[in-house]
Amino acid sequence: MSAPGHHLPAAYLPADGRPVRVSIGTRPMDLHDWIEIDHLRVVELDHKDELLRERHDEVVATMPRGDDGSQEVLELLVEHLLARFPDVYARDGHSRAAIVDRQRDVTVALDSGHPIDVAGRLVQEDLCLMSHVDGAWILTAASLCFPSRWRLSDKIGRDLRAIHGPVPFYEERIGAPVDTAFDRLRPETPVWRINWTILDDPELFQPDSATRREPHELVGDFGTALHVRVERQTLRALPRSGDVLFTIRTYTCPLGHVESMRAGALAQFADTLEATAQPTTDYKGWAGWRDAVVAWARSERSPSG
Repeated sequence: MSAPGHHLPAAYLPADGRPVRVSIGTRPMDLHDWIEIDHLRVVELDHKDELLRERHDEVVATMPRGDDGSQEVLELLVEHLLARFPDVYARDGHSRAAIVDRQRDVTVALDSGHPIDVAGRLVQEDLCLMSHVDGAWILTAASLCFPSRWRLSDKIGRDLRAIHGPVPFYEERIGAPVDTAFDRLRPETPVWRINWTILDDPELFQPDSATRREPHELVGDFGTALHVRVERQTLRALPRSGDVLFTIRTYTCPLGHVESMRAGALAQFADTLEATAQPTTDYKGWAGWRDAVVAWARSERSPSG
């Protein structure tokens, strides 16, 4: 089962004509806006349930060090969802240890599994818990149903620099600043950021590494065969455990649709693709089709959508 579809908010549309550069790029976040829901919520949560049934060990991983933080995440999340989205979430009238999803007509027992697992079933976001261990921030628990071509099993128990090891220029440009940003994060100062790529598949569950496809291997025109994939990521320090929760909300839309979202966007994507350094292009899997897509984007007068 896949859960594709156009649901990228225009406010998160990336690419401004400048090259992709590795950067922190965080912005202050109002906790009122911590979690987002949209018209694909039921479809995506059903997709999560399927993955959790059939591939649980691939999408959930925990370490004992993350247990307390995971419980705190579940408590904070339930409190937030009940207050922020009362039309969608409610306490079960028979047990305070359960929450009712009114949209999907299901009841989730809050003690039915590891708290990070239970928490991940409630929202479209993926949840990754980072704990401070021996001077480094370690991934100690996660519910990751919608990875963007990386595997949770490769990252659990590793620190920030090891997790981002494959990312070009990460160590030399932002490794130390990211560590410092985590150290300085406080419960009252949550932040958010955007990460994005272009992929040849709209599927949300993509654990496999990027391929190097050639233009003729893409089915259909580039506007429908390629998809902009945007991650809205939030960072929130937890007051009790001192851990940091990293959420990943994934949005997608066909590349050809971006022009209808922002005039001139297709040309900006072309400029960004062309200007991005080769190591980053290779890492993101764009190398096989980048030049052809740049030429296509600049020649398009009526982008498909």
